[in-house]
Amino acid sequence: MQKQDYIYRKQYMQQLRNLKDQNIIKVITGVRRCGKSTLLMMFADELIDNGIQKEQIQFYNFEDLDTLAIGDIYQIHTLIKQRLVEDKPNYIFLDEVQNVKEFQRLVDSLYILM
Repeated sequence: MQKQDYIYRKQYMQQLRNLKDQNIIKVITGVRRCGKSTLLMMFADELIDNGIQKEQIQFYNFEDLDTLAIGDIYQIHTLIKQRLVEDKPNYIFLDEVQNVKEFQRLVDSLYILM
């Protein structure tokens, strides 16, 4: 998706900015097809525009069967851990994570890791 294809969501983007780098898990909820994934992509693009390296951002869409093929929570955790950039902030986006069995344990473990 190209940046110009986005419908800019000023209020939601500001809320994400306000929570950026706070040591809490952020959850975006809403009805199906309301733009949650697009909001995540917009925020990732903004991070890059503000000097965050692409390597510091990991984006996983668990509606994508290729992403689901990574495996169970242990394999996903290992992959994410291997891709972390040391001594820099890392941003992990888990889109449609409810499609992963025991995703709560994955998220909790990543939180401890960060």
